[in-house]
Order: sequence, then structure tokens, then C-alpha cells
Amino acid sequence: MNSIRYFIPVDFSEASYRAIQYASLLAGRTSGAIQLGHIIPADEITESDNPVVVQWSLTRLEQKASDRMQSLKEIITGTGIPVKKEIGFGNVRSELLKMIERCAPDVIVLPRKTFENQNPGLFNYLSKNCRMPLLVVPESFVPQAPERAVVATDLRPENGELDTAFRLLSKSASEIELLNIQIDGAPAHPEKQDWITRLERKYGMDTRLQQHGGNSVVHGVISYLKSNPVDLLCTIRRNKNFITRALGESVADEIARQAEVPVLVIRE
Repeated sequence: MNSIRYFIPVDFSEASYRAIQYASLLAGRTSGAIQLGHIIPADEITESDNPVVVQWSLTRLEQKASDRMQSLKEIITGTGIPVKKEIGFGNVRSELLKMIERCAPDVIVLPRKTFENQNPGLFNYLSKNCRMPLLVVPESFVPQAPERAVVATDLRPENGELDTAFRLLSKSASEIELLNIQIDGAPAHPEKQDWITRLERKYGMDTRLQQHGGNSVVHGVISYLKSNPVDLLCTIRRNKNFITRALGESVADEIARQAEVPVLVIRE
């Protein structure tokens, strides 16, 4: 298996430190590498008609950020994980996206701050504008290596979307299960066993399917997470047409916003 490269946006908050800890645990298990990225917001740079003052402010902010990033790099490197770091400045969202495109990681590890349950911000932006898988780590989650990972699936045919997920899960989790939410009143999937068999053959793994009820997919998944010891959830963000995109976030995004365990969101 090729090494998995993790990109982590860093703003020096408690949430980003939790994301770094979690990514380091995964990288240690998957022979992975980490890239740290920090953007100095444009509004933190002193405004002045004097270019010397502006340059002094930028240099000071850059040096402060560089020192903190170097400390994080040394801590992670001390565990034997390769680390790179990059600092930019400007609009945080757009500059982070450019940084991610240059880095081309396998997984973006995104901290989810507690207040972002109501204002998802960066997560929504990257989810809509980035093709890489997003691993969302809640600030409330205490980083620990995953033991039981669950892949939430609608049992629709997959065309390689789960490749990255199973590369990561097969090396990092002790147990992998499939989860299908049975919506109240909906008929059971007629070919679920054939779907599981094809999946097991493709990825060379043994798994089992758990079915759980709910009045919606989001409700069913969150209910299952609350009643079962799951350490890591993976779900696919299905493509939507223009009308459904305009109406709101995807089911996968809503699950990532509500779950209290890390959620790996894979783009279809």
C-alpha cells in the first residue's frame, strides 16, 4: 500500500491540535506523511499607507506562525512521521484551497470546532470546492487510534470512491463494518448480499453488514453512533443536481456536522 498523505489546516486552536493528534495516530498506523498548512488572515496585517509598516507587520506575523509551526513539526517528527509545513497569507478559505491543490494530499484532516455545529464555514467551503476526502475531527473527540470503523452505505454501486477509505481503514482500524440505514417503511435492498460480496472481493477483506432503522439517513446514522462503540465513520457524499445543491447540504455533510466521532467524507 502506498503511503497516505494527510493535509491539516492549522489555526493553532484546540480543535486543530486535536486534528493533528488524530492524524498523527493514523499516519503512524498507515506509514503516512503529514503536511501542515497555515494561512495568516489578511485582516491581521496592519493597514497603513507606509509599505514599511505593512511589511514589518507581515514579517512579525509570519515569524510568529513559523515558530509555532516548527514546534508542531518537531513534535510530530519525533514520532517518526515525515512532516512538511507551509505558511501563506490572504483569504483563509481560498488560500487554503490553493495550498491543498498544490500539495495534492490523499486526505484532508479538518478540525471541527464546537461552535461550527451551527456555522460550518470552512468545512462547507472545502466540501463543495475540493475533490479530496475530508476527515472531520470534532473538537470534543479525544484522539485515539480507531478500533471499530463503520462505513455507512446506501448499497449503491461504487466506482472506486471507497479506495482511499479502505486503504486507510485496513491499516488503522481493528474492525470494519458496513452500515445501511433502513428508512422506516422502506423496502429492504434486494441485492445486499451480492453487493457485499463484490465489495469484499474488490478490497480483499471480510466485513459484515449492520442494518439500523431511522426516519431519515442522518437520524439513523447518528442514532447508531450513539448506541454503538464506533471510533471512525466513513460515508460517501453523493453528487446532487443544481436544484438539490441550492436547497442545502448533503446527507454526508450533515452527518459530519452532527457526529461526535471523526467522519471521513468521500466524494462520489
